[in-house]
Amino acid sequence: MLDKLCQHASRLQPDTLPDIAELAVAYVKDIPHGHRHPDKAYKLQCQVLNRALQAVSVASKKSPYQCSSYNWTAVTKLLSLSSSSDRTLVIEEESYRAIRQVLLASPKTASERDTASTLASHWPPHRIMRDGMEEKVGPEVYQSRVVKAGVMMQEGGYSKKEFDLITDILGGMAPDGTPTVQTRANYPRHLRVEQGTWAALIRTTRNAQEAWALFKHPPEPGMKPTFEVYRELIAKLSAKPAKAGHHNLPGDGREVFPYNDENLSDFERARTNAPSIRKVVEEMCTAGIPIRGRFLAGLIKQSPSLDIALHHVDCSSLDEGLKSSLRQSLKDYQGLKGNALAQPPHDILHAFIDLLCRLQPNRTINTRSRISSKSMYSIHYAFRLAQMGWVSADASGRTPWDTIMFNLGRSNIMVSNSMPRENNIEVVHLAFKALEKAEGHTGLSLNMITAFASVLRKAVQPRLAALLAKASTESSVRCGEKKLEEPRTRDPLEDGASASATLDEDQEFLSLYEAQTTEMRIPEGRIFRLAGSTDSTKADSSKLSWRQLLAPIFQREELGHGQTPIETVRKASSQLKAAWRALATLGPARDPEVNKLVTAATINTYMRTLAFLGDCEEMALLMWWVIREWTPQAGGDLSLAHARYLMRAFRAFRAYAEPLLDKETVMALREEVTAQSGSSNGGALHWPSDEEVEEYIYEDEWGNHQNLHEVIKLGPALRQDLPGAEKGLRETEASDEKCRMVMDC
Repeated sequence: MLDKLCQHASRLQPDTLPDIAELAVAYVKDIPHGHRHPDKAYKLQCQVLNRALQAVSVASKKSPYQCSSYNWTAVTKLLSLSSSSDRTLVIEEESYRAIRQVLLASPKTASERDTASTLASHWPPHRIMRDGMEEKVGPEVYQSRVVKAGVMMQEGGYSKKEFDLITDILGGMAPDGTPTVQTRANYPRHLRVEQGTWAALIRTTRNAQEAWALFKHPPEPGMKPTFEVYRELIAKLSAKPAKAGHHNLPGDGREVFPYNDENLSDFERARTNAPSIRKVVEEMCTAGIPIRGRFLAGLIKQSPSLDIALHHVDCSSLDEGLKSSLRQSLKDYQGLKGNALAQPPHDILHAFIDLLCRLQPNRTINTRSRISSKSMYSIHYAFRLAQMGWVSADASGRTPWDTIMFNLGRSNIMVSNSMPRENNIEVVHLAFKALEKAEGHTGLSLNMITAFASVLRKAVQPRLAALLAKASTESSVRCGEKKLEEPRTRDPLEDGASASATLDEDQEFLSLYEAQTTEMRIPEGRIFRLAGSTDSTKADSSKLSWRQLLAPIFQREELGHGQTPIETVRKASSQLKAAWRALATLGPARDPEVNKLVTAATINTYMRTLAFLGDCEEMALLMWWVIREWTPQAGGDLSLAHARYLMRAFRAFRAYAEPLLDKETVMALREEVTAQSGSSNGGALHWPSDEEVEEYIYEDEWGNHQNLHEVIKLGPALRQDLPGAEKGLRETEASDEKCRMVMDC
């Protein structure tokens, strides 16, 4: 039962692993009360403890490193039971391995980070002693928890096997006792690979030069590299350099660190440089070691071009017919053919889709005036591959729509050679189409909706900049005319005709930022209930059909290309809100619970997008939902990074929703936040000060926050400067009422 519980928990909800450990602790403590024979009871206690230790050590299927803290908390609860028992419970060999597996996936402690920061730049990376006190203590003081747990395993009477030596290497100690770089790894304890110690040594290196040196000098003379050894070498060759200003130490992630070659001659530098990935892959192929599986997919994703990715396919273990079909299909962006269409390899196709999306150009300051059609078609072809490769409703494997949506959410992605404003509207249409396909196949995800929010925000941002630029230009022109021309009386009809002539698509976006004329009611009960649910209709909820409760969002209505940009944004905004309410909550439609996958970063992205869409009512509802429902469940366990995300969301509300809402609504929210911030469930809640809000507005280096602030502040003045806009704005608002989601609070 423990195994099954932990398997489901690691797959669906890793934060419940400590609760399962407490359940096991309670069961173990209760065992002696039901047994007359103490020895049998003790033996059963040891068996349950060891079974529980091995069960709770199973890494999460998603984000195993992020969720490793849950595994460690569960392990410590069980170990506390062993040490606090009247008779110390025996820990088995496999349980020691399970404990070391969890420690290996956990971040370094403060003392381990201190040791990692004092390693020499050469290999082996011996610790540099900083004073006489450090020289007096033995080397075991600076060993990692992983290595110390291995020593305890030996003291318990268990000899080390090859897997244990691999764990030691990743934990910071080579088999000969020399130091390595403690490397965080999700290394299953049941994994057995040929020449795993050599591969582990390469993984613990800090850069490609060190990895290449260890590759050329195996642990034992005459050893031939295996697939695992080549894979670790290529992983080090393809790793990205550590970013400036980062806080990671060697071994914390996959990034590489600079190689110290200051004292080397040019000849030595050339000798220590590692070959290219393509040459290593060719060497593997020549040695009869084809690339395969997830490793092949990873190489395709990281390829700099489509040609190199196809070269990796040629050197792989795929069927020759499939290789030929893939090359014919992908070389000139043709449809899938042959075996690739009859039996599409989803992991390989997904990798190519990821590559094609990454190759889609971004608009930069150096972007050419016109980009070739083939380069511009990259993400469109990825969309086509996704439709063809996942045409079957029961197709297995992860669908590619998450990848496509993530790339459409990139800040400067180009899908056409049109101007940024038109290009961003085209991105909205493409994203809407991707979500429609995803909804029909495997359903929507929070990641998709978060990316869609970024797409909508991008569609509005250049319009605001154009509005302010136009208003500034027209103001300057009018000032010049007043100085140069004699004042004259203008005909009102002439004014209207002139304004109508100047009314353009950008000016229509002013309608998004109008102050609320009615007071917003403070919601009671659940915030994001099924639209139209009231207490009077709650009793009739059983009469609703599944079609009504689970109605599609993006499949329900297409986003027509004949709509104006403002109509497109309003329609997409309505669908975004519907999707958010469907995914941010779980359970019954009329009494939903918080989806634990919603993070502070997700909330911040959604809040920012609502601000640019001018939806201050939804921003207020989101605030109520965060305060009353989300924070009591997730707010008390926030990391510093996520606490900052939540604070940025609150600042966005104050900066962009507060000026458009009535004072009573804002005051009620402020009082609620103030009351909650002092409670145990308040977590990171804090009402931002005016100074914090101003800092938030002006810290945006791209100027989008400032532009939105100016448009909201100068909205009435801008409407007066553009007199013909009023009629267009009223028409736009009227059309929006048809798609507005009504929330009965």
